[in-house]
Amino acid sequence: PPPAAARRRDALCLADPTGHADAESARWRAGAPAGRPLPVRLGAMRLLVTGASGLLGRHVMVAAAANGHTVVGVVHSRYDANDTRLRRCDLRDEAAVRALLAAEDPDVVLHCAAQRRPDVVDGDATGARATNVDATANVARAAKAEGAWVVLVSTDYVFDGRAPPYAPIAPPSPLNAYGEQKVAAERALREHKPDAGILRVPVLYGDVERLDESAVTTLARHVGFDDDGDHGGDQGD
Repeated sequence: PPPAAARRRDALCLADPTGHADAESARWRAGAPAGRPLPVRLGAMRLLVTGASGLLGRHVMVAAAANGHTVVGVVHSRYDANDTRLRRCDLRDEAAVRALLAAEDPDVVLHCAAQRRPDVVDGDATGARATNVDATANVARAAKAEGAWVVLVSTDYVFDGRAPPYAPIAPPSPLNAYGEQKVAAERALREHKPDAGILRVPVLYGDVERLDESAVTTLARHVGFDDDGDHGGDQGD
């Protein structure tokens, strides 16, 4: 693998094959080394993936490892001591987050951890904010201290859906508390790590462990399926 300094330099450069970056990405790209072309394919890096036990985090870990990166996953309640790829950390604890990043020394932090269910956010706004906003600020500050780049997985809930398609520089206009918290998370990230990346992802779906992991598969519960894929009702002939 290349030296850490070179890996971090590559991590701070995004591929832009078209050459038509929007104004916001051009702003942070101005910090790339002068005269260095932006690579289309990044070299092998050490990645730290938060929310590694969730639907997105699990798939990110698999994809990153398959592409030759060294991957460490961060979990909290669903920690498996037998999985050597995982580290347990409460991201709401700033000291714990700083210690984690200092120990793991990642090139890139992929911040997938979040309280993503709007109904849970509505029921416990304070607890959800600690996970969605405070934890993001903790990750950003720790990453800045260690020289790691950060990518925050955000959501299309930051928009109200009235004027699609949305450009990266479109002003947020959330309709619910979850969207408001993700806007606050984006702002906290930019405040502490201005060169960070933000991905606003729509509904997730894929190979789930439980039906409630995705809004798409949650619908299956309403037609009688359980987590094993079995239908509880009369299937007829």
